[in-house]
Amino acid sequence: MKRKAKIAVLLLLITVFIPPVNPSIFWNATRNYEFSIFNWEVGSLVGLVGENISFWEEKPDYSDYSGTEASRIVITYLDISQKEIALIRIGSEQELSEVQRAELSDLQYKRKELEDEAKYILRYQVQAVLQEEGIFNPFDGTEFFFPPINFEFEYLPRVLVISERGAFKEVKKIFLSPDITLEEIEQIESAVDKLGFSSLVVPIGGLSTYPTLISPGNNYRWIITTIAHEWVHTYMFFKPLGRAKHTSERQPMEETTANIVGKEIANSVWAEYYEPYMRDEAKSTAYSTVSGPVYSAPKFDFNSAMRQIRKNTEILLAQGKIDEAEAYMREQRDWLEENGYRIRKLNQAYFVFHGYYADSPAHSGANGGVGSKLLELRSLSVSLKEFLLSVSAMENAQDLDSALQELKNK
Repeated sequence: MKRKAKIAVLLLLITVFIPPVNPSIFWNATRNYEFSIFNWEVGSLVGLVGENISFWEEKPDYSDYSGTEASRIVITYLDISQKEIALIRIGSEQELSEVQRAELSDLQYKRKELEDEAKYILRYQVQAVLQEEGIFNPFDGTEFFFPPINFEFEYLPRVLVISERGAFKEVKKIFLSPDITLEEIEQIESAVDKLGFSSLVVPIGGLSTYPTLISPGNNYRWIITTIAHEWVHTYMFFKPLGRAKHTSERQPMEETTANIVGKEIANSVWAEYYEPYMRDEAKSTAYSTVSGPVYSAPKFDFNSAMRQIRKNTEILLAQGKIDEAEAYMREQRDWLEENGYRIRKLNQAYFVFHGYYADSPAHSGANGGVGSKLLELRSLSVSLKEFLLSVSAMENAQDLDSALQELKNK
């Protein structure tokens, strides 16, 4: 016990004496707002040691809960979290009334009361479905589950994405405080843009630390998707794709694979554990909101529009017409808003950030069409397990092409 206490003290000292360091030209713009992932992870490790928790410690078995009871706990927790975040956002713009402050305090108390239970239930549900798919761990021939699904609900940092102006090419990503205001965001972006770059501060829904950070303020299915998505990243850490040399294709390959697996697992978790709870008429509206907008006759194809915008912008940038490209993106942002899709800023940094996900409309077939190839590989794979095993063993886009050709020749 004394040894663990010494370790905890040592790690705590590390967090105190090693500040976040960003020795770049962007330091003056970001230094007052940076979020240290290192400090957060070490702080989490201190907590784990201090509480004498093992990753393999037996946790409560919520499989004994009826499906609807487990779902009720999770849905209640997430509803409370969303109401809490809504009040916090109001408080960031104006002073809360006494009634609102009392409501916020009550919501925070109720959320903390349910948080551990909700996390354990979600861990159980996602792990159970992964195992039903035959996905246990990154190693061959064993059926113990690893790495453990371990996440924390936290208000997530934002990310400053910096791109070259003349191309959709990342220069740097910097994590910023989660409670930064819009005015501060715009000041940072303006300072970076004056240095000759394109910048955008974006919110994120999950962060591949360990434990994974996940925002509780999103809809139900999205949160389940994110839990599974982030677990795939921890899985990939032990596989060739996760360790491969960084190239323009590697990150989109990993992110898109995590998207594909995350969505499929979330669909199964939702169908098995949550649809029965949401079936009555009062809940059917809530279900439609977590599944995304439903249109009987879509009049505007956002995905197609975004792909065309990216393509046209790339042509202008390739011709060296940077000012024209930026003016075009601003015009298209306004046009998208007129059609019901509000994007705060549409610029090179926007396409860099969304280009990490090759199944995103903002990716538009960049990096050799990685997104469409991975989707095709999934359609040809006999199972989700086979798909994940195949992609995780790859190191580059050439391996993806070879795997696709092999399946087509069968």
